[in-house]
Amino acid sequence: MKKIGSKLSALAIIGCGGTSLALSPVYAQQDSMSAVNISYADLDLTSKAGQEAMDNRIYAASKKVCGLSGANGKESLKIQSARRDCQQIAYKQAKVKVTIAIAQMKNNQDEKDQFASNKAVIVGN
Repeated sequence: MKKIGSKLSALAIIGCGGTSLALSPVYAQQDSMSAVNISYADLDLTSKAGQEAMDNRIYAASKKVCGLSGANGKESLKIQSARRDCQQIAYKQAKVKVTIAIAQMKNNQDEKDQFASNKAVIVGN
């Protein structure tokens, strides 16, 4: 069993029109990654299919950032709970930023290219 030893900044950061926003840290295991960059350059986030694909990417990234389950799934309930909390927070915070990006894209249909350089979400610190 591993202890919850390090504070992992499970941050969702997204570049939207030149701004980046960092969100609050949560606890996770030491063996987790600190950040995952999720590209959406290949997705149309104004479409349902693009949003679903991005949702899946954010979910997978939140699991990587907050740590996967321990060896053979043997770990304390406290660690399991902290991991779930971390994953939920990282996922929700990234979703908020993606929602903002989608709204900005929809409001600026003629200027979609301005977002080309910012087509990524970073989950983690």
